Amino acid sequence: PEVLLYDEPTSGLDPENSRRVADRIKSTARTLGKATVVVTHDYPFLSPVADRILWLDHGELEGDDTDGHVDMLARFCGTGTIAYSQCLDTGDRHYAGLVAMEKQLQAFRNRGGLPYRLIALPLPRPLFDHAGRRLPASYANFLVINNAVLVPVYDDPADSIALKRLAAGFPGREILPVNCLTLIRQYGSLHCATMQLPQGILDT
Repeated sequence: PEVLLYDEPTSGLDPENSRRVADRIKSTARTLGKATVVVTHDYPFLSPVADRILWLDHGELEGDDTDGHVDMLARFCGTGTIAYSQCLDTGDRHYAGLVAMEKQLQAFRNRGGLPYRLIALPLPRPLFDHAGRRLPASYANFLVINNAVLVPVYDDPADSIALKRLAAGFPGREILPVNCLTLIRQYGSLHCATMQLPQGILDT
């Protein structure tokens, strides 16, 4: 590959292993001579690895118990494309925050000074738990695997829109919908329920 892309590589790790991951990312990039993109909420450990940082300080989904992890909001589909949660309903409590986030994304520039290609993902209709609290349903919480992308769906009319738009962001990969109505009741979705680590990071 021309670019190494790490998606929240230190999420859930203790400080020692977070430092090990950061060191491995830096050494791998240096050894292979590859550009590296790291998507993370773990700024203290990974900021020394970076020479450029794109920071979002707007956007949060109600019911998200992670304090706004980026994997519910905006995701790289490749080095030049970002898919993100968009809200068009002015009466939705998410509207102001997600519009502000969208403007930030539009202002981001790559190394060449060009804007990123943005793919807007709709929000599904509001879902609520047994206590009436809104759940953080998001299509941005997809999971990239070998040759495919697993996309959370919620028996919602917006499911098909999200699937079609993500297909444009991942040419050559199969787009596979996964019903996440049960999983979202744990206040997360597909990507939240997984962990990807570079081989050799943890002792087994």
